[in-house]
Amino acid sequence: MLRGTFARLRLLAIAALLGLAVAAALAAASDGSPADAGTAVCKLTHRAFAGVCTESVPMTADQTPKEACGEVLRCLNDTRCRKMYCQRTNLRGGWTLGSAEAGDNDDRSAGESGRAAHDR
Repeated sequence: MLRGTFARLRLLAIAALLGLAVAAALAAASDGSPADAGTAVCKLTHRAFAGVCTESVPMTADQTPKEACGEVLRCLNDTRCRKMYCQRTNLRGGWTLGSAEAGDNDDRSAGESGRAAHDR
């Protein structure tokens, strides 16, 4: 009787260790970054920026184009943000999002148009 119980416990311990090993391997395979879901093409405007600023930004699988572009808009309206958008303009505050659409993966090279009025 004791022998059968010991064998079952040993088998249970081996199964648990195998399960932990599989879970660890799956966790190591995932780098923890969100899945890439293409790009969002953002069109932004500012009264002191001539034309329309067009930025292409990566989207995660759980983001809509508007949410991805919202991150760019938040940065452009925050004086503390150091990321550069819209031809590396230093204009902060007063930006509006004109449109946000899903783009092709080829759009990653962020086509930009327009210039800040003070850069001319």
